[in-house]
Amino acid sequence: MDADQKQSLAAKKYQIQLRIKVNEFIERHFLHWLEIYEAILSTNVNHELVQLANVEKEEISFWEKRMFTAPFEKFHFDLQKLNNDAERNIITKLYTSFPSTNPLRFMPTDIVPLLVSDKAAEIIAYFTQQLNVNLEAEVYLMYLYYTPVLKLKLRDIITYAEQLYDFPMEDIVITAINFDWLIFRSMEEEWRFCRRPTGIS
Repeated sequence: MDADQKQSLAAKKYQIQLRIKVNEFIERHFLHWLEIYEAILSTNVNHELVQLANVEKEEISFWEKRMFTAPFEKFHFDLQKLNNDAERNIITKLYTSFPSTNPLRFMPTDIVPLLVSDKAAEIIAYFTQQLNVNLEAEVYLMYLYYTPVLKLKLRDIITYAEQLYDFPMEDIVITAINFDWLIFRSMEEEWRFCRRPTGIS
């Protein structure tokens, strides 16, 4: 086997490994989000899918191929929402803006708030009052184990909270588009709200 053949074989091997890596990532961090997304679609709430995932440029073609297979193809995802600019990664901006106070899992603040209800809609509504934020504001909604990021109005999240929060095993974040504030519910049913810590831009 000459040098060109070895190089060609190595390139093919790398592409196979990359395809396996991408497919395994999709299985873990995207596939099961479809159940959540179907629940969101069932509400007919106005929303925008602003980020499918943060990926490397060389991974995009494998994502594109997978999105044209079942069960993804029926959603007609905008593949332009595959972000390959690390500085524009919304998930990274979240973690940068709200450093975790717990080294083992995400916890944006140690301050435990008063819970006025056991209903998500009433809890979120109370937190928004404490934060003094406009219910007509557009915000990001994220289920942290998964890569997609949604944008919708805060008022609509409260209106459809029963459906949006009917996933007890998920860490769920609502945050301002500029990451000025955050509302968080952990899979352990821990609720938090806070503003971005002073000194973090």
